[in-house]
Amino acid sequence: MKPDGWKLDGRSRWVLYHGTSTSRLNSILKEDRLRISNPGDPKISLTTERSVAEYWACHAVFGDRHDRSDKESKAVVLVLDCEKLLAAGYDLTEFRDDIWGEGECD
Repeated sequence: MKPDGWKLDGRSRWVLYHGTSTSRLNSILKEDRLRISNPGDPKISLTTERSVAEYWACHAVFGDRHDRSDKESKAVVLVLDCEKLLAAGYDLTEFRDDIWGEGECD
């Protein structure tokens, strides 16, 4: 049995997802990068579960509507190839948040 995120399309690959919004996607494309979180705890949230990325994409839209009510925003899920990220030298580290409880932020 393959872990979530593995797909067969002629070859196996590990897919990671990132939930965002159309408004934020414009910045991502313009800067050609995902921004890390606040200094002191630098990270980018990726998940092997598409539904989790969809959840956070909806939160991004909610934030956009609050912060930029004059602009339309829609949920977007980016699909990233984990094997290519690792080959490019990115450090992908599993994260668990003890505050929310075991398994809640894996």
